Amino acid sequence: MSVAGPTGLSLRQLLAWLVVLLAAAWLLSPIVAPIHAEGFSASIVSLALHLNQGHVADFDRLNPANLEYFAHSRLGTVLLESTLTGPLRIDGELGLRLITWAGFLALVISSFLLVRR
Repeated sequence: MSVAGPTGLSLRQLLAWLVVLLAAAWLLSPIVAPIHAEGFSASIVSLALHLNQGHVADFDRLNPANLEYFAHSRLGTVLLESTLTGPLRIDGELGLRLITWAGFLALVISSFLLVRR
């Protein structure tokens, strides 16, 4: 015999939903409070700012391979970040958060559409 709560869900279902919500919060925590892991995001913002100023060659004079690596492997992110920090005057970290959230929403919507079909 299960005891139903005010929503009509049993205690077992409520606990299952609590576990799902806690796991979702844990999985989304890097988006809410990001850190610059291994300098990838910091380098993307820095390259976008250099691109806005027209001094891309000054990104990393000691190791020019970093410029080629970040410019070629993260080109779309760098260009979008450059647009957000340049003409739109959005802070670099906020711009990366917007890009990350937009990517997450695109993933969720496309997954929903794929499963639906």
